[in-house]
Amino acid sequence: MKEFSKNKKLIISYVIPIILVILVGVYYLKEAGYVGTDNAYIKAGKIYISPEVNGKVVNIAVKENERVEKGRVLITIDDEPYHIALNQAKANLNSTINGIEVLKAQYLENTESLKLAAMNKDYAQREFYRASELAKKRAGTEAQVDAAANKLNGTKQQIAILEQEKRQLIINLSGDPLISVEKHPKYIEAKASVDQAELNLKRTVLRAPNNGIISQVSTLSVGDYVATGSSLFSIVLLDNIWVEANLKETDLTNVKAGQKTKVMIDSFPNLKVEGVVESVGAASGAEFSILPPQNATGNWVKIVQRIPVRVSIEQPDSTLPLRAGMSAVIEINTRSSAE
Repeated sequence: MKEFSKNKKLIISYVIPIILVILVGVYYLKEAGYVGTDNAYIKAGKIYISPEVNGKVVNIAVKENERVEKGRVLITIDDEPYHIALNQAKANLNSTINGIEVLKAQYLENTESLKLAAMNKDYAQREFYRASELAKKRAGTEAQVDAAANKLNGTKQQIAILEQEKRQLIINLSGDPLISVEKHPKYIEAKASVDQAELNLKRTVLRAPNNGIISQVSTLSVGDYVATGSSLFSIVLLDNIWVEANLKETDLTNVKAGQKTKVMIDSFPNLKVEGVVESVGAASGAEFSILPPQNATGNWVKIVQRIPVRVSIEQPDSTLPLRAGMSAVIEINTRSSAE
């Protein structure tokens, strides 16, 4: 009996340490390929809604935290000034078209006038020649010669005036008397003004550029005057979410893009979401702070820095109210294949 008790103690003294060593080894082999942190948060894309025209807000069609679909009307800006601007632009376009048509008609009229003036000049030239010949033969008077000469000079001056008008008309017709109205620079300019006026009128209605949830619209009120480019509110894109994990620099040795990641969200403790390391940040957060740390000082203390790691995730259930800023815990399998 004493021998059995002695052997039992001997076995226990050897077996238990061996079991402990095995368990520690198994734990190490299992956990050695994993790094993780609870310094992780859900992030989502955001679109800041800004008007492209100035004006007074006359309608707000959405509420705070309301889910909207792409194309949904968000707000409406007073469009009366833009209707007026469009009417003015259209009137100017019609006036421009009429002006170009008048120029083309004047050019045709000028061409016919030049033909007639050339015929009158030929006739006056012959009259001057006859008067000169008769004067030489004493059959005509000097007064008749002078009258014929004046008439000839008048036709020449008329042709010169018409030629000058023709050159100016060609210039006004952009160098091409046969140019179509639609290709004339003044028409193109006036048409562009109409297009811009139509675009501005369309821009008085702001629509959702994507699916998402309205945020911070409560700061906007009907009657507010909004300026082009000013940020009014935002749409959080919950169909484009990821996790930003801030890992210690000492844990990044084997972390690479493409490695499988488990994500646990604090709000849903029983839910595990699969993810993939998308990228590792180029710098620590301190590098982008307004007042970066000054390490060249006498009281310097070394602090382990954290590098942001972006983890893409697949939302397991579209009905889950995942929100940007929620806390999470991640665990990266550094032994998994990387891209």
